Amino acid sequence: MINLKNIVLSTVIVGFVGLSLSTYAKAITATNDYDSSKDLKIVGQDNNLNNVRDDVDEIIDESVIGNPLLKTELRRYAWALEQYMQAQTPTQIINYTYSMDAPRWCSIALGISDDDYSEYAAIVFNQMINTTQRKLAVAKVDMRLRNLGYVSKRMRPFSDYCEKGLI
Repeated sequence: MINLKNIVLSTVIVGFVGLSLSTYAKAITATNDYDSSKDLKIVGQDNNLNNVRDDVDEIIDESVIGNPLLKTELRRYAWALEQYMQAQTPTQIINYTYSMDAPRWCSIALGISDDDYSEYAAIVFNQMINTTQRKLAVAKVDMRLRNLGYVSKRMRPFSDYCEKGLI
């Protein structure tokens, strides 16, 4: 079961890229037995072994109604964000930054507006970064990414960012 509350989102950091959302969005919190805000590690509970934390899975399932392709891309984003928080080397940081961007570009190829994707990605981000350890981890990797001088940009057609067989 999911609880919905109305809030106004301002600026949300998604990896190194900041999303500025002034839209009226839904804040969603998982209400199952698993409370990821009490986790002591970055990685949390994943009972179905799909590489996405169970509370994030639940939020994606409950907040994205009737669009399985968007759900797939949000799960790719959640997986990449978790990997990004744990990245150690410059190569890992850049690769996982690319992996966080790819679902956004693929969503556009699938006909999902950038605004819609960004709204849901912000919801996923807020659920993913819900402990002090996770906030510190993402801040640390963001700083290292900035020091590397990496600039995120799309270099190929949108559809090239989709996993094989999706389009």
